[in-house]
Formats: sequence, C-alpha cells, structure tokens
Amino acid sequence: MGLLGEIKDGAELLANAERARFEKRIGELETEIAALKVELATQQSVEFGQPYYWAKDGDPVPFCPICKVKDGKLAPMSDPESWRGGVRRRCHVCREYTFEQPKKKVGAVRRKPYSGPHGWMAR
Repeated sequence: MGLLGEIKDGAELLANAERARFEKRIGELETEIAALKVELATQQSVEFGQPYYWAKDGDPVPFCPICKVKDGKLAPMSDPESWRGGVRRRCHVCREYTFEQPKKKVGAVRRKPYSGPHGWMAR
C-alpha cells in the first residue's frame, strides 16, 4: 500500500469521524427543535383572562400567571377558596396565591395620638 494509501485511509477515517460528529449534532438539534415546537404550541394554546392564563380549549383549571411570566411554564392553580371576604387560588408549583376577587378592606384601628393635646406629654 504505500504512503499515499495510508494518507488516504487516515483522511477517510477522519472524514468518517467528522461525519459521525455532525450527524450526532444534527440529531440533537432536531430533538431540540421538536421540543421547542411542542412548547410553542403549548404556549399558543393559552390566553390571558384576568387574573389567570386559561386554556383555549375551555379547560376549567386556570394556570399560574407568575409561573407563566417568570418561567414560561403552565402550572395549574388550586380550586378557588374564600379568604377574608375575597376569593383566591394557590399555584401548585410556586405556591403563591393569586386573588380572583380582592379581599375586603377592614377599617383601620384608631390609636390615641402621641402628640398634641391628647398626647403623652399633655398629662
């Protein structure tokens, strides 16, 4: 075989290794593209309806607005619960509460003033 044959064989081995590396990378990229297509379809399947994200197909379980904005994930919310005159739901992932109806405001507690004619120095 000679020197020229050995160089040809070496070049062919190198080309095969490069081809295998490129084919592996192409497979990885195709997998990533498929995952991104699924994620895009999922993201497009919801719409914002104050204060949650809702599935366009009419699913009655809303998704957490905090997780959607922060991480881009669709995390389901708990069933509604009454709390201090309002209605809230809790995210199963981030554990944050979101209010559907704000809680009722309770009047402020009045305290004696600390200054003026009724303050502590007036005694």
